[in-house]
Amino acid sequence: MRKLLLFFLIIVSANLQNCANVEDNIIPSENNGGENNGGNSPTTTANLPIKITSSTNIIEIKYDNQDRFIEILKKDHNGYLKEKSIFIYKNDSLKNIKMNSYAYQTENNRFVTFNYSNDTIYVTSEGVGFGINFNYLERLAVNNEGMLLYIKGITPSSDRSFNNDANGNIIFFDNLGHQGTLSYDSSNGIFKSVKLPYWSKAYILGNYISYSLNYNYENNVLSVDYKSNAFVSEEFYYEYNQQNYPERVLHKDNWSEEFEIEYSK
Repeated sequence: MRKLLLFFLIIVSANLQNCANVEDNIIPSENNGGENNGGNSPTTTANLPIKITSSTNIIEIKYDNQDRFIEILKKDHNGYLKEKSIFIYKNDSLKNIKMNSYAYQTENNRFVTFNYSNDTIYVTSEGVGFGINFNYLERLAVNNEGMLLYIKGITPSSDRSFNNDANGNIIFFDNLGHQGTLSYDSSNGIFKSVKLPYWSKAYILGNYISYSLNYNYENNVLSVDYKSNAFVSEEFYYEYNQQNYPERVLHKDNWSEEFEIEYSK
C-alpha cells in the first residue's frame, strides 16, 4: 500500500442525484468498437488496459471514442460488484466523477466536480460517509503540458509538491518534508495510450484503480525511495508483452501485490 497518497480520499455514502445536476448525455454510447478491444468500449484503439486482476480485485475499464475513461468497475473474484465509477466530460475536459461503492454492505457514494481556471484545477468532493456529511475542496496546479506541480489539500498535512521529467513522469514529491524519489523504465507505461492529461491520470489511477499503479503514465515506475525512514521503499517488477507494455506487475513494500493486465487489441 502506498504510504504517501497523491490525493485525499474519502469513501462516502449519499444519493448522487442530490449532489449535482450533470449532463449525462455527454457520455458516449456503450459499444461500437466491435471485437477490437474486448472491453465493449466505443474505442477502436489498441493497448488500452481493459482488465486488471489482483489478489483482491478484478477491475474492468471502458473508454469513449477518444480513448478516455468512461467507466471503471471493481469486482471481487466471485463477480460481486464492489465499486462503480462513471466519468463525465464537457468541452473536452473531465467535468464530473460519480462513484458508487458497495464494499461495506451498504451503498456509499461520492460526487466530484472539476472546475478550471488557467493553470489551476479546483476539485470539489461532496457526499456523506458513515453518517458524516462532507464537502471539501482541493486545488491542483499544473503546467502547460498537464503535469501535476502542486496539490493544496483540505489540511496543510495533505499538501503535496511534485517534480516531473520531460516524459510527464513524477520523479519527486514532497509532503511537509516527507519526500520520495522515483525511477522509471523506458518501456510503455500501462496507461500511456489513455488520452488524458497527466494530472487527471494521477487523480483517477490513485482514487479509482490502484495506488500500486498510480505512477504508470508514460513509462513504468521501478522504485520509490523515501527520505524519511518512517516509510519502506517501494519496488516494482514487470513482465512485458510483445508491444512492450507491462502484462504482469509485482509491487513490493511492506508486503507484495501482483497484477495481471489485459489490453485492447
